[in-house]
Amino acid sequence: MKTAEPSARIQDYLASVEREAAGLPAERRQELIADLAEHIAVALAERPDAEAEVLRELGDPRAIAATALAEAGVAAPAKRGVHPVAPVLLLALASPAALVWSFLQLGCWIAGLVLLWMSARWTVAHKTVGTVLGVVGPVVVSFVMATVDPAGELPQMLFALGVIALGVVGGVYLWFTRKR
Repeated sequence: MKTAEPSARIQDYLASVEREAAGLPAERRQELIADLAEHIAVALAERPDAEAEVLRELGDPRAIAATALAEAGVAAPAKRGVHPVAPVLLLALASPAALVWSFLQLGCWIAGLVLLWMSARWTVAHKTVGTVLGVVGPVVVSFVMATVDPAGELPQMLFALGVIALGVVGGVYLWFTRKR
């Protein structure tokens, strides 16, 4: 009897465990992945519509890998990556940075987007919303501000404050949606 292929979510989960357990000997790592896959298959046979719940019950892939590494007597690898505050601040402060120098804004946006999209702390949906709020929104508002010539300084100031507010809202959104 042929078993169904695991879903993309299950494959991603198992790949995360395997990546986090890279310090284990290959044989032990494959045994861990096989055990988890079997546990997931058994649980889904009992509750076919509870995939997300089954994975949540298993726990965080990093915790599973850390436990396996500790049991094997292998030191966990040093944490890698940047602190989540880096992309958040770069995107949130990009628009105010334009007050100092316009190329500083561009540099903040590029660095912030690179760090954001390379980070594992946010889902693709959160990264997309952060990008729209932190970069696309301010660019659109800036474009509107440049093309629509509102009369007087007050409308210009309101547009500028809107650009800054969008960047800050994007940063705040990313900060509160990060994986801890």
